[in-house]
Amino acid sequence: PVFPALIGALTFVFGRDTAELVWTVRLMALLNPLLAYLLAKQLSSPAGGLVAAALVALLGYSAMSKLALNIDAPH
Repeated sequence: PVFPALIGALTFVFGRDTAELVWTVRLMALLNPLLAYLLAKQLSSPAGGLVAAALVALLGYSAMSKLALNIDAPH
């Protein structure tokens, strides 16, 4: 329920231009490694935070791409 509310708020602020909406969501997605670092640092250690940020940064594309790293996933 959070993402649709975020999209609604962004539409309210930026209007119905989908190009601006897409770029805003993409720019906000760049914050994911930072958020993963901060969360993992609080839960474990700064080294754990760096590992989490690296995994999110390097494997984030694999999670969103059409190819899955799962043998049971449909292609």
